[in-house]
Amino acid sequence: MFGLQGGHRDLVSKAHRRTEGNYVGVLVLSNFGQGEDLTIMGVPVGMELFREKAAASAPPGSIVVVLATDAPLSDRQLGRVARRCQGGLARVGSVFSNGSGDFVVAFSNAERVGHRGSPRESALALRDDSAEMAGIFRAAQEATEEAVVNVLFASDTMVGRDGNIRQGLPLSETREILRRYGAL
Repeated sequence: MFGLQGGHRDLVSKAHRRTEGNYVGVLVLSNFGQGEDLTIMGVPVGMELFREKAAASAPPGSIVVVLATDAPLSDRQLGRVARRCQGGLARVGSVFSNGSGDFVVAFSNAERVGHRGSPRESALALRDDSAEMAGIFRAAQEATEEAVVNVLFASDTMVGRDGNIRQGLPLSETREILRRYGAL
């Protein structure tokens, strides 16, 4: 994607959501994607930006997502929440290409919740079928999407090793495309 791949530095951004009773925060280290696949707020921004010019192809990159929550989740539930971050990546146009190293690490700072622990520890975990759990899934997806968009809006054009150039997202053109689609 723009300014995210092949440059001399990776970009980091964060976003968070508050659910009914808990926080979900996401930090991304982003270096992935193809410009023509970029989607923001459901708008095919990448296709619009590259309508008249061919996008420079970049090798597969990677993204590291760290999800933190204060929700009392078991290790199994944290895995389920982590997988929801992939939905946020898909919403910005990730196609999870071969060779791409996309992964998510999730943790909770809530009181220890054991998978096979004591009845007290098991009682602390959220129920899988609860509305709160559904809210945490949504929060993970939305915060991941927002963190990636934040990275894009903060990126500059970069020149990397061997003169590789990755263009920063052209903000004025992007805003105009989003306005034209009614997203702003």
